[in-house]
Amino acid sequence: MGLNFAGATWATQFIFSTMIKTTYTKHPEAQDELVRLYAEDVKELLFEGITKRDGSIKVHLVHIGTKGDLPALVRLGGFERSFSHVPRQSSSRTPCKGICHLCLAGVEMGHEYDRSIPFEDMLPTALWIETLHTSVAWSSPPTILDGLPLLEKYAIEFFLTDLWHNFHLGVSKSFVGSAWVSIIEANMDCLRGSVETKFSQLTSMYLEFFRSQGKTPFITEISRETMGFPMGSVCPVAKWSKGQASTEMMLFLDHWCKQYIVNKTDDPLLLAIAEGASVVNKAFATQYGSGYWVRSAKAAWVGSLMFGFLAYYSICAHITLRMSKQRFPMTPKHHMMAHDAYGLVDQASKYEWCENPISHTNQVQEDFIGRPNRLSRRVSTKSLHSSVMLRALIIYEDSIKNADDDHRHMDAYPGSN
Repeated sequence: MGLNFAGATWATQFIFSTMIKTTYTKHPEAQDELVRLYAEDVKELLFEGITKRDGSIKVHLVHIGTKGDLPALVRLGGFERSFSHVPRQSSSRTPCKGICHLCLAGVEMGHEYDRSIPFEDMLPTALWIETLHTSVAWSSPPTILDGLPLLEKYAIEFFLTDLWHNFHLGVSKSFVGSAWVSIIEANMDCLRGSVETKFSQLTSMYLEFFRSQGKTPFITEISRETMGFPMGSVCPVAKWSKGQASTEMMLFLDHWCKQYIVNKTDDPLLLAIAEGASVVNKAFATQYGSGYWVRSAKAAWVGSLMFGFLAYYSICAHITLRMSKQRFPMTPKHHMMAHDAYGLVDQASKYEWCENPISHTNQVQEDFIGRPNRLSRRVSTKSLHSSVMLRALIIYEDSIKNADDDHRHMDAYPGSN
């Protein structure tokens, strides 16, 4: 079974309802009511199912999970352990309650816990692993779970993390920004002059790399501004909001490191940057080149690559910290990426086929969400919701008919047994 990344998103994503921003901004309870109605609907799909008009077929649909970026999951689940609780200082009066809904990572020793569990530990043997699915992150059950017959462990797992958001719009921006700044500060023979001159040289190499492939990158320069590095005392975090930019920058960073770092230096920081870029690109290329299910050997390998990247990132953070530089920050998104790495390794030890974490990502939904939005600009505000839904149904009919002739990703394993 393939991943539904190919073709028109109107044929693979289905809208349940609409709500304008001003409504749920003024009345947050309206969004809660919408979630309650959705939960009722999927409960009916599970227990009563849908019957074909002639009565020959009855289908039951199971709501197996909800996915979203971290803020969306926190809102839906009402989590009391979330990324927003990450400590800002080395110590505080109030112990941290935890930064993850899946485990107890980030909790600090205090009145509730007899030990601290660092979320920054991203090894396969981290303390947080033994706390997986042992405690719910909410004080009252999330509305979206109403009617679903789930054991506590599966209720916790129901809220799926988004590897694409966590890496491409989080971890990679920290890695790329700190990596290029560290390279510029390393006084390499291939880059000479002031910081601005070195950025300009990198930009020329970057544009030539994509020009040779007949492509124009989303980000057109590597500079202080795009790397979020106005001065040396600032921790660089790259500035863009498109996952495509992260993909392109990671590809170029990997290429550049192979040209100017690998077998050219023994600097441990530069070597860790080069190895980190290489292994994480292999991990994502493998996942996107696979289907929904991945054989155990491949899953274990990809999981080890992801853990490898996080280890190299930690090495970079450790080295630059000893240099008294603010580089390679540790964030909750790094921890969530470690969850996906562990999930692959853990599944590979138990099953022949493992779930590809790319299936939990929201990049297709990011494309789809703009399409009903564009419909809303062409209808009267007096009948906004009904008009958008009716127009959507018309588009759905055409899109699904056209999709019948699109066999891409229907079989992700052609020629295999």
